[in-house]
Amino acid sequence: DEQMLENCRYNLLWRKALGLFSLDDECPSQASYYLFRGKVCEYEMTSDNHVNLFEECFKRLTAAQVKTYKVSGRVVRMDSKLISSNIAWYSRYEIIHETLVKSATDEDVERIKDQMIRQHLIEFLGEDAEKTVYRTDSETMGKRLADLGIVIHNLLQTCSETEKMLLRRVFGEQYEVDKDGNVTLRDKARISSTSVQNPNDPDAAYRSKGGKKVKGYSTNITETCDEEGKPSLITDVQVKPANAADNGFVEKALETTK
Repeated sequence: DEQMLENCRYNLLWRKALGLFSLDDECPSQASYYLFRGKVCEYEMTSDNHVNLFEECFKRLTAAQVKTYKVSGRVVRMDSKLISSNIAWYSRYEIIHETLVKSATDEDVERIKDQMIRQHLIEFLGEDAEKTVYRTDSETMGKRLADLGIVIHNLLQTCSETEKMLLRRVFGEQYEVDKDGNVTLRDKARISSTSVQNPNDPDAAYRSKGGKKVKGYSTNITETCDEEGKPSLITDVQVKPANAADNGFVEKALETTK
């Protein structure tokens, strides 16, 4: 965002694209970009077909360029790049703990009837998870993780199925409940790379590629490359969680290009 705002102020090409032909013309304020972006995201979430207005605008511009430059698009190439999310690298305990802290309210505490469970919940909510991880040995941490799971399980029992969906998701990813209602920590090897990496960005996934570990996303770009002397046009841009396989982008990319 900082690079974008700086270019809008000082890069003549960027200013021309915005219609700012005089050095005296003021570019939109930082708040204008954020509010506009927020409204576009809100529209996508609330519209009937979840329409992405950026994507629709991009498609129309590309279609016009295809006609103007008479680009056939018979041959395309694709490339993927991992993008890290701007989130802290949390330990397993921090992921579960921070999700609980973000989800629980004072009313939730009052709804728990078991006095011991309620006291544990109050202690967890007042705790600094990072400091706990730093000073706790592995055996004690295993006990704390087990207690944390029991507390969350009891808390979720007081809510409807449609409440605290993120906390339910994290609990389901990290714990198992047997038919007698006993809560146990799920084996680490059985936790999917699509599991929540940080409650502040629940869509981000984990991936290790070429020795690079990323918690975030994979973006795939498709462009034409078949005709010498004509511009290569970007025809498709896709963003998925980081653990998405590269071949999963192909079908949509070709359909969009067509």
